[in-house]
Amino acid sequence: MSDSLARRVAERLDYLMRTGHPDGSGPTHYAAVAEASQAYAREHGGPTISHQGVLNLRNATTGNPGVERLEALGNVYGVPVAYFLAEDLPGGEPEADTGGSSDSSPDPEKVLTRLMLLVSIVERRDLDGTYADKELAHLIRERGGLLTEDDIVRLRAGEWQDHLFSRLRAFATTIGVPADFFFDEEVAAKVAEDLKLLSALKGIGARQVAMRRVAELDEDALSALTPMIEHLSNRTKP
Repeated sequence: MSDSLARRVAERLDYLMRTGHPDGSGPTHYAAVAEASQAYAREHGGPTISHQGVLNLRNATTGNPGVERLEALGNVYGVPVAYFLAEDLPGGEPEADTGGSSDSSPDPEKVLTRLMLLVSIVERRDLDGTYADKELAHLIRERGGLLTEDDIVRLRAGEWQDHLFSRLRAFATTIGVPADFFFDEEVAAKVAEDLKLLSALKGIGARQVAMRRVAELDEDALSALTPMIEHLSNRTKP
């Protein structure tokens, strides 16, 4: 991590701790932040951060904070990981991680369906297949995601948790699809169509089929499909 980014993370964390974000009731001491992250993880799952880890980040003495540490801090203070990384913050203060909409929460069933589709494509499995909660969480974490088995259980039960906004966006970005794939109906429909096309290219003669089908795609479709193709290509390399 560059010195400038280390300072940025330190400044953002310092603001959260000095002000007790969001309403003066947040933890303001290193040990309290660590304890709050552990309490959150016990209830919702997810990463934690130690007293020393908080100290190192606030003093900009760590070379690489890691996404999990930043997510742990985000869970404590109710901010997305992007709060610590963005170069500019409108108004200078963090906003709660609400996925860009304060009117309603995403439909857990739709989110879970899109999540299983994405995992099926990456794992090259039957698109109509099902996953046990533990298996799905394991596959997601193998691909760099941070969703837990408890997250999956609650989604399947129709329960939405706001910390999933940042986790799902991060997972989508890691896989190579738009960050709003899980939340935006138009984006989801377009990407799902492209993903199913990608899945259809797996069989015998896939290269010939791919050449014909790709030639028919417009620029937007190609832009959406390219990151996923690159992701799958990297998985096949020794």
